[in-house]
Amino acid sequence: MTLKQRIHRLQVRFRWIERKKRRVSYAPQSSQEEHTCQHCGTQFQGNYCPQCGKVASWQRLTFKRLCLNFLDIWGLGNRPMVRTIRDLFWRPGYMIQDYLNGHSLSYFPPFKMLAVFTIFIIFLAWCFDINYQGSGLSFKSIESELSANTKQLLAYLQAAIKFLNEHLLYTIILQNVLVVLITWLVFKKKSKLNLVETFFSQIYINCQFHIITIVLILITQSLSDIFVYPYMVPFWLVLIMLVYDYRQLYGLKTWSVVWRILLISFLLILTYLILIIAVVVIIAIVGSLM
Repeated sequence: MTLKQRIHRLQVRFRWIERKKRRVSYAPQSSQEEHTCQHCGTQFQGNYCPQCGKVASWQRLTFKRLCLNFLDIWGLGNRPMVRTIRDLFWRPGYMIQDYLNGHSLSYFPPFKMLAVFTIFIIFLAWCFDINYQGSGLSFKSIESELSANTKQLLAYLQAAIKFLNEHLLYTIILQNVLVVLITWLVFKKKSKLNLVETFFSQIYINCQFHIITIVLILITQSLSDIFVYPYMVPFWLVLIMLVYDYRQLYGLKTWSVVWRILLISFLLILTYLILIIAVVVIIAIVGSLM
């Protein structure tokens, strides 16, 4: 087999994999049997009563049902959590499209999933004694060479960084809001997603990075070297995963996605600098009035 034939074979294989990823991974089959609702007595065909919504396959409460009901709280009883985690890495963009297009019951709810993984990260941070707050900025080695005005400015800058670290929760929430808004603006002309749909897609992407964070914590038992706002993973890994996610979600070519992600990163850094400058100015004003 020649090199050209091998390349063609790989291209055919790649296109087949992409077509497979585009298919909805899970669609429950409707029951054709006749059922009588245990709640309201309605005769119907299907999985749920059209009158009251009760499930057709009623079962007595047993210890097994008790365990399954407990697992349902975490999405494991009927497998949507496992399916969602699998699809977040196998077909993330297509999975998010499926959810936004109405296949919501096939996947674990994004807010609930984010809450579960956030709680688990907090638990791991407690187990491994991980500190989320940064160490701040230090200029002690060059303080003797700085003028009085420069020292005062750096003191305000240190105070601003300390303020943001002390209010880390609000800082992360603000950063995620900025990510959603800037992402929506950058992809607006090439996407049919509105701002709210972009918000939901970013929640799932956050869940994806939370899973990666959990794996990294379990491997390194540390977060200080990998904690990068707002995704808590190294930038190079963020770039790779976002290219993979956005190619499927927005249907764009790789380089078209890459330059948009770099633009989003630049706008985020610019916004963060403006935010820090604003905090510095506020601290300086408050300090001059006291």
